Amino acid sequence: TRPGPFTLANVVANTAGVLSPSRARTAVRELQDKGLIKETGEYATMPSGRRARLLTLTETGRAAA
Repeated sequence: TRPGPFTLANVVANTAGVLSPSRARTAVRELQDKGLIKETGEYATMPSGRRARLLTLTETGRAAA
């Protein structure tokens, strides 16, 4: 199955204890720069009420996963 959209907050939460939040954010940016993930153009509403951009794997990112 194809992974669904995710937020930066999902990445930070799922890498807690392995990566610092700062490193997780940097890693997401690096993956975007390499064309492995991209913004979907859609947003999720976080529990705080703030909007978060949804991210997804690109075709290249799926092939690498």
